Amino acid sequence: NYDGIGQGGDEAVSAIMVSVLPGFLSNVQDTHRAVIQMGAEFVLELTLDHPPTEAGNLTLVSSDPSRASVTPMIAVAAGSVGPYLASVVHLGNPGRAEVSVVFQGGGNYMGVRADSYLRLELLPGFVIPQAVGGAPVLLQH
Repeated sequence: NYDGIGQGGDEAVSAIMVSVLPGFLSNVQDTHRAVIQMGAEFVLELTLDHPPTEAGNLTLVSSDPSRASVTPMIAVAAGSVGPYLASVVHLGNPGRAEVSVVFQGGGNYMGVRADSYLRLELLPGFVIPQAVGGAPVLLQH
């Protein structure tokens, strides 16, 4: 994450000031993608890459709350890098959604955010009928 400010006024920009902010790692670090079948849950694990100097909250937001719900807020203690676990649940409406993560608080993590951090592919599922007594029924074709 960075905030860039060009210097030079009306002239060509000769320098850019960059503020480098800490971030986080996760169990989707390589792909930033999860595939979830209807009725299933995915656990997103976030670990801060530096200890926060102040307490705050990780706020998670689903781009489509009709398709996927997500743990909305996780408390973060000063000095604790985690891991922090967030539940992502398929709500039964197949399609796509994204999860964004924002750190709310001050200190060295103030302003850290990851828009569209996790891309979700929400698949349909199967409804398996059950026989009387709860034993599964063998499906034949």
